[in-house]
Amino acid sequence: WYNEKVLLGDIIIEETSGTSGTPFLCAKTSSERNELAMALWRMRKKIDKGVSPKNLFLFSHIPLNKENPNAYDYRPDHIYKLYSKIQDERVRWIHGTPVSFLNHIKIMKENEFDFDFSSLKYIECTGYYLREEVQKEIENHFGVKVINQYGCIETWPIALSSANNVLHVNEKAIFFEIIDDVGNVIRENNVVGRVVVTSLCMKLFPFIRYELGDYAMYVDEPDYDLPGRGIKLVEGR
Repeated sequence: WYNEKVLLGDIIIEETSGTSGTPFLCAKTSSERNELAMALWRMRKKIDKGVSPKNLFLFSHIPLNKENPNAYDYRPDHIYKLYSKIQDERVRWIHGTPVSFLNHIKIMKENEFDFDFSSLKYIECTGYYLREEVQKEIENHFGVKVINQYGCIETWPIALSSANNVLHVNEKAIFFEIIDDVGNVIRENNVVGRVVVTSLCMKLFPFIRYELGDYAMYVDEPDYDLPGRGIKLVEGR
């Protein structure tokens, strides 16, 4: 929930999660991070014109020098404090991992916590593959739509899901490719291959044709909420 390690003037050092190997450090300048953030916010605004940095509550990917909510502290008093803040500040979007949300829901049910989420419009999940049954459980508890954000610490957001649960590539920030087992580029729909990304924003610590270990396929579903080619992830690495 807190991956930033060092601030060196205009350079921020981040640590990857290591889900597909060994964690390592990578670097971005402040201007690169701003460019990446703006590309993501343009996509969020396509979904909900009312969302802003002031009404989005971050459980993960917390910037340096900000209060850290620590979504993985599952003490009931801590969870009550956090969701009381979300309620009182009339938060519109919550950003976190599906794993943490499932545990929060369990704690709220066990302790019969009752919150008013009438101001909440979307929950944005990131960091893990989002299974359909998990998405439904989160949506049923909070009474809002779950948005799936696909990305990594190295390049930041790669794609964002829309109303039809189709992930749309963030083409302002990422050149996205799917390749087969021998490295040939797949362009057809409904053919599963390995995800390879190139960051269009990062020059200090560039990632070029970077293989993430994820599998995906292109899909051609009519969906006009978001720009960018539609993709669906396949569970497994």
